[in-house]
Amino acid sequence: GIVGTENVTIPAGNQRLEFQYTALSFAAPKGVHFKCRLDGLEQDWEDAGTKRTVEYRHVPPGSYHFRVIAGNSDGVWNETGASVAVVVLPYFWETKWFLTLNIFAGLAAVVFIVRHSERRKMHRRIEQAERERAIEKERARIAQDIHDELGANLTEIALLSEFAQDPAASQTQVQADMQKITAKARNLTQMMDEVVWAVTPQNDSLEKFVTYTCSFAEEYL
Repeated sequence: GIVGTENVTIPAGNQRLEFQYTALSFAAPKGVHFKCRLDGLEQDWEDAGTKRTVEYRHVPPGSYHFRVIAGNSDGVWNETGASVAVVVLPYFWETKWFLTLNIFAGLAAVVFIVRHSERRKMHRRIEQAERERAIEKERARIAQDIHDELGANLTEIALLSEFAQDPAASQTQVQADMQKITAKARNLTQMMDEVVWAVTPQNDSLEKFVTYTCSFAEEYL
């Protein structure tokens, strides 16, 4: 109850407020009527009748003014009345600074998560680019090696063809040269298949590599 005071501070957690008031009337004390209002929570006057106590429940934290006016049995009201300032304190987690701190903490967490995610994406892109460069470099090296070997074999085939066309060469020598040309041509065909396989991006997988290696080993053995 609050009697005869001007300013009241309510500790956090006390959401029930009770106001006690009275008015003097020597002629007809029982005929005094009251109206009250809690500014900040109510907009209109509440008719309290002859009751001299009013109770408010579940009052949220904030600043309020409780006002009460009295009227006598003739219907004459004292418009000035009386008032009391009331401050209901919040818990620390209900304060503006705590809410602001939570908002900033939440924004900082979002920024950290976004930056961390973007950094991980950038690292993955860099790693992917490095793998692709390594694959391209290795593919170029393989293609260059095969190209050099192809050039050597083509040169040898050209020389064997010239030997086979020599009128002074014996039939046995010509047949031997033709057999070498045939073997070299088959070898070149296989090497061309290897070049095509090596430069095809769809073959850049472990499954394709194992399949090709097994096939090569089977044919070679």
